[in-house]
Amino acid sequence: MKKLMLILGSSILLLINLQAQYTLQGTILNHDNQDLEGATVVLVNAIDSTMVTFSISDRNGQFKLFLKDSVKSILQVSYVGYQNYSQALDIDWTVASIKVAPIVLHESSEVLQEVTIKAEHIPMGVQGDTVTYNASAFKTKPNATVEDLLKRLPGVEVERDGSIRAQGKKVENVYVDGKSFFGKDHRIATKNLDAEAVDKVEVYDKKSALAEFTGIDDGEKEKTINLKLKDGHKKGGFGNIAANLGTNERYKSKLNYFRFAPQLQLSLILSSNNLNEQIFSLQDRIQFAGGIGNMVSGGNNMIKLTNNQFGLRNEGENKAFVSGLNFNYDFSDNLKLNSHFLFKTIENDLHQQTSSQNFTNTTIFETTQTLNQLIKDSNQQANIKFVYTPNPFTKFIWKNHLNFEQQEVNQNSFEEYFQSSTLLGNTLGNLNSNLLNHQAKSQFSYQQKFNKKGRNWINSAAYQFADRRNDDWLNNQNQINPSTAITSQNQTLNNKQSQISFHSNYTEPLRKKLYLGIHFKHLQEKEKPQKNFYEIVEKQHVLNEDLSRDFYKNFHYQQIGLQINRVRKMFKIKAGFKGQLSRLEGVVNNENEIGKTYRHLLPFVSIKKEFGGLKNLDLSYTTQVAAPNLNDLMPVQNNLNPNEVFIGNPNLTPSYTHRLQSTFFYFDRFNFVNFWGMLSSSFSKNRITYKTSFSEDLFKTISPVNSSYYGDVSLSSSFSSPIRPLKINYKLFVHYQWSTYDSYLNDSSTKTTENIGQLKMTLENRNKEHFFLETGIGLNYRTQGFSINPSFDQRFFNLDYFISSEVYLGKDWVLSADFNYKKYSNEQFAAAPDFVLLNASIQKIFLNGKWELAFSAYDLLNQNIGFQRTAGVNTLLEKRYNTLGQYFMLGLKYKIGKKKTSEVDIEG
Repeated sequence: MKKLMLILGSSILLLINLQAQYTLQGTILNHDNQDLEGATVVLVNAIDSTMVTFSISDRNGQFKLFLKDSVKSILQVSYVGYQNYSQALDIDWTVASIKVAPIVLHESSEVLQEVTIKAEHIPMGVQGDTVTYNASAFKTKPNATVEDLLKRLPGVEVERDGSIRAQGKKVENVYVDGKSFFGKDHRIATKNLDAEAVDKVEVYDKKSALAEFTGIDDGEKEKTINLKLKDGHKKGGFGNIAANLGTNERYKSKLNYFRFAPQLQLSLILSSNNLNEQIFSLQDRIQFAGGIGNMVSGGNNMIKLTNNQFGLRNEGENKAFVSGLNFNYDFSDNLKLNSHFLFKTIENDLHQQTSSQNFTNTTIFETTQTLNQLIKDSNQQANIKFVYTPNPFTKFIWKNHLNFEQQEVNQNSFEEYFQSSTLLGNTLGNLNSNLLNHQAKSQFSYQQKFNKKGRNWINSAAYQFADRRNDDWLNNQNQINPSTAITSQNQTLNNKQSQISFHSNYTEPLRKKLYLGIHFKHLQEKEKPQKNFYEIVEKQHVLNEDLSRDFYKNFHYQQIGLQINRVRKMFKIKAGFKGQLSRLEGVVNNENEIGKTYRHLLPFVSIKKEFGGLKNLDLSYTTQVAAPNLNDLMPVQNNLNPNEVFIGNPNLTPSYTHRLQSTFFYFDRFNFVNFWGMLSSSFSKNRITYKTSFSEDLFKTISPVNSSYYGDVSLSSSFSSPIRPLKINYKLFVHYQWSTYDSYLNDSSTKTTENIGQLKMTLENRNKEHFFLETGIGLNYRTQGFSINPSFDQRFFNLDYFISSEVYLGKDWVLSADFNYKKYSNEQFAAAPDFVLLNASIQKIFLNGKWELAFSAYDLLNQNIGFQRTAGVNTLLEKRYNTLGQYFMLGLKYKIGKKKTSEVDIEG
């Protein structure tokens, strides 16, 4: 730990530049001598016209500029609707704190049709809740992506996993010229689109689609980034193509091509690699209501601490080919098409060794397992949406989603069982599996506004269909002294699913800013799985009628509700209830019928209070019903795991959950200080948990049951702020969750208490003109306690420390390095590994920015390992598996289309 703190302290020192020598401050007023909030103040070098620094005036019209050195400069001020101000400064640089006379701006005589920032040196502007950044004012490394640009924008944070926070809130949407780009996966835009194509970056709170149409602000907003392209990139095509080859047969190739026109957006991305890199997340897979919101009990949750950072499948090595096409076209102002198509194939090769401790209610035994597995997976998606707006009062939306998946699995394993170091037996398992899955969904929406403001009628209808087929071949041999059991089977599963839903919502204004909403929803879901077990005897298939099952599930509900909305500019309250009548029907082998009716009242309250600026408080109370999914209901054996069987429970009932939540948010867009805090608590009745039982021959049986109790309390908070004199930004995140619930050790019920803690701190330099340096430390800590036997209690943690850096040498060289140190606790595990992952690369840009040559080295110390810990109610596991080892790679990249444009230097 001392060594780690020494490394952290050294990193902090690296981040700290020389403290500012001078502070320049003043006040911005309008022609009536009133304070102007949100004016952009820029200090420009009078010699070469480069930007020195900038600031935004606060609510009192005051600004501060921090300078490291004296400089002959020009002070520029801009504000929407006012004439720009520019004045050469004659300053006495012998004093550290300099105050200039109040600056008075005069209204512009020009009529502004839209808010734009055209001055090259104005880095950002504020208009209402929208912050607009001038991309050319923020210097990025050569051939940078949009993600690199966003890292340099004040008030925008890019996490190591690519997720984005802007003005303290998680970014939900990234648009390109106001249009969707490959659905909700914003990483596709930020990691593939070139920064030099972007003219402006707009950050704002997007209202819900219904609020935008109806004009009634429901308080539901999503933080959104819109990338406005430069005029030269809005017509014609541009992109890049890259190829990389390395030692140990490593490779990576990629093609990005973008073509934009006034009515057209066309984007093509092709990628192939065996570096465990993921391009598309393929998030849009269809879910059915029977599984939506299925809240699995904490008793079945696995505590997982892993070193994987790469996505795809967490374990093993991946070969991936991914392609995507985004196509948007405006047929007219009234009819628009938005679509994207995705295709991926992934081959995962896994070699894994597992050590585990297993608990019964009376004893503990150990297992070791060797697993070899090869998975080949392919997935194709098509997402198509038409929006037709014949007039300002009517809108039609037609969405379609198609998905096709195919998967092959080949697996063999060998497992041994020990008790007090005495060998009890072993299991030899072989599995070959094939999956075909087709899914389709079509949804049609009709939205209508009326002449009376606030009166509207919103309707939608949807149909979903899925056809899933599994063909599994397994050969397992279990030998627990002195008995031996052999299973040789071919199992087939055919499951057809369908779902029909209709939703209608009518809103009537009662008086000004007060609205009554009437809600109705109907949903019906059907599933018809058929699973057959064939015993393989002398190469003959013999149907096992005792295990084979036909199952029919019909789940449907009707929901009606009322709500009152009180909408004011700074205060919004929504309260109401939904009454839900649910029916769950099932038939097993045309004999055993399940028929249950459930009635639930679902009240809700939401209060949203804004305090001016970007500061608000949200309070909410919600209730939820979650139906059991089909796998939990089917009384059919799943014995694909050679030493365990899962059997569904047709007597499960839906769970009912109450949740209270409060959220406070504050962001100072002038000083870029952010605070966010959330406190929540929930209580569930009939939450589904999983009972695990061990037989005398150590065979495991898992079955879902309804638990009588589940409760939790969680607290999350984050704070970020610049330290201007030191020219650094820091971020602090804290999370804690306490939960208690009923779980099972064999047939004995036990009260389980779980604690989860997370602490993360990061530091980065603010002036990124010559280098970028980010360092941080993260701690994860988890415990589980069992009332039945405290000796089964579990607790462990991991520590993660990292440094990420880039150095820019001139305009054409980039040096980068990443350092990652991981430490695991030794509690209840033997000799947990600590290791260091060190990567480095060098890039050279040449031929006017059209070509890039890069050399990179991965895992220079050759210490990377595949390591994972998981913990459940009955099991502690430690896995070691193959993953990427040391390799070196040489790559060449060519820029297609537009030439590199000049950029403006900036000291942030």
